[in-house]
Parts: sequence; C-alpha cells; structure tokens
Amino acid sequence: MVLFDKLKNERINVSENHGLTDRQKIILELMIEKPSIKKLGYKVKMHDKTGEIESLLYNQNDYMDIFKRDIQVAQREVVIVSPYLSLKRTKTFSEVFQALKKDINIIIITRPLNSYKTSEHNKIQRCIDMINSTNANIIFKACFHQKYTIIDCEVIWYGSMNFLGYGSSEESIMRLKSIDIATELLKESGIY
Repeated sequence: MVLFDKLKNERINVSENHGLTDRQKIILELMIEKPSIKKLGYKVKMHDKTGEIESLLYNQNDYMDIFKRDIQVAQREVVIVSPYLSLKRTKTFSEVFQALKKDINIIIITRPLNSYKTSEHNKIQRCIDMINSTNANIIFKACFHQKYTIIDCEVIWYGSMNFLGYGSSEESIMRLKSIDIATELLKESGIY
C-alpha cells in the first residue's frame, strides 16, 4: 500500500520515519484532512538548499516559477504523471524540456488518445506531437487519476494539479523532498 493511501486512512505516526521531517508530516496530515488549507489562509515556509524560503503548499497561481526551477535544475530524471493534456501547458513544458540537458531522462505518464472524447483527438494529438518533439518519453496508461511530478527521485510535487493538463479550476499542491516517498510513487507507477 502506498504511503499516501495509508495516510488517508489513518493518522500519521510522527515517530514513524518515511523520510519526512516532523514538520512535513504535520503538514501532510493537515493537507489530507483539509485539502483547502491554503484557502483558510495558512502558509507554511521552509528553507531549501540555497537558503531561500519557500512555501511547502502551493496553488494554481503560485507554483509555476518554483516548479519550473525544480525541473530546470534536474540532474538525472523528471517524471510527470498527468492524466490530462492541454495545448497551453504542454507547450510551456515542451519549451522547458527542450532547454534541459539531453542526458536527463524525462518521462511523461498520461492517458492515451482514445481515453479522450473524439472531438478532442486533434488537440490531444498535437500535445503528444509536441512532447515527442522533445527528448521526453511518453508512457500511456488508461484509467488513472494521480497527479504528481518527481525530480531526481527526491523532489515531489503532489496534489490536484494536472501539470500538463487543464488549469482553470482551483488546485492545491504540496512540494516536499523524500527519497522514500518518491521511490514508492515510482514503483506504483511502474517505472521502478
């Protein structure tokens, strides 16, 4: 059972080590209990390796700069699990992928063309073609709804955000660093 599934069904045991700090465990617990915690005005700050202060919780309006930066500084691998594709977001990230070093493994897991309405096939095929024009590899997987990105098997963006898809609704997303959780999510996705 994946850690996130466990956390939905039981309270986090703070003494249990999942590669998270105590603060991250508490925040994760709050997000699971109250997905709209940011709406309530809570803001959590943490320091990254550069000494900058960053939020742990983001929404559709404030995640993009840090998310792009995380991808741009990737050293080995970027895995984006996004069930849906849209032209605008796919174009944005295709440009980011083009700028990455060629030896960085980029994997996109998304739904196949036939899982969309026929009226959307041309638009989705254009998205697929854009991704294929980069050095990214696409894995098609039917019937899934998870949304996350893992960078270098450590940095995780997890939440309701369709990274390459639709973007008009209110979304929440959490950024954390955990090799254990990243590995577990990659195993679940079938990559490892």
